[in-house]
Amino acid sequence: MAKSDDSRRLVDDVYGALKADICMGRLEPGQKVLLADVRAEHNVSLSVVREAMTRLASERLLQAVPQQGFNVWPLSVPDLLDLTRVRVEIESLAIAESIREGDVAWEGRSRRCAPPAGGR
Repeated sequence: MAKSDDSRRLVDDVYGALKADICMGRLEPGQKVLLADVRAEHNVSLSVVREAMTRLASERLLQAVPQQGFNVWPLSVPDLLDLTRVRVEIESLAIAESIREGDVAWEGRSRRCAPPAGGR
């Protein structure tokens, strides 16, 4: 039997709330995330919480620890260095394409955001 739209929406809501908590640092790397606490906070069933947390684990935002539950994925210096390297590469490609594709109007709009020449 297919999941109801309500159940899917509840999973999506819990998933989105937990993802925001992780990304905004409200849940810290390595912190244990208790299913019962999430269930009570969102007033949903444990199956909804498990599905949302399993999705987050598949995205490496949560870490599933057998027989222990879920923790926020731990960060390491190599992880942060890799993330920074990838972000620099992506942003470099984006700015290069913007410059290549930009026209006079784009250039004018982008100059409005730049600091004044020779000043702060």
